[in-house]
Amino acid sequence: MNQEQPIAHFEVYSSTRKVAGHPEVVEEAIQEVQAQVTPDEQGNVLNILFWFASLALGERDQDWLTRRFHMLDDILSETPLAKHLEELGAERERERIREEIKRAHEEAQRAQEEAQRIREEMLKELRQMVLAIVSGRLPGLLTLAQEKVECLTDTAALNTLIVQIATAKTINDAQQYLLAIE
Repeated sequence: MNQEQPIAHFEVYSSTRKVAGHPEVVEEAIQEVQAQVTPDEQGNVLNILFWFASLALGERDQDWLTRRFHMLDDILSETPLAKHLEELGAERERERIREEIKRAHEEAQRAQEEAQRIREEMLKELRQMVLAIVSGRLPGLLTLAQEKVECLTDTAALNTLIVQIATAKTINDAQQYLLAIE
């Protein structure tokens, strides 16, 4: 194709804008491109034709236009424009995924912080329960109990201690349970 032909094709196909609502004009232009333009240039010219036709045709013909150009996908997908649009779409998708990962990470961080807050609150409540039981049943062990429960960071150990202190038969049994805490 010489230098003048792309301009001539551009002028011919831009005339489709003047005949809005006539898919047959677009079909003729497609056939002319396929007949007269080299295979290397067809994709580029067809892309331009598709863009102009999508502007020129009415809303009711857009589906036809899309279906018709899907039939030409093999040619169109090899053009620099198609590759550029594909890369642009891929970059947008990568950015969307990065944002989604960032959002998921932030959400996981918030959930972890909330779980830690709940755990700390539960530990505080269990410690208070041990101290309430000791204060009510064995007030002489309250100072020892205060020192020891602050060392416990395991809810299961605190629950066990609650049962042990609540069921201790003597002050010595309760004291042994408290002294066993490291």
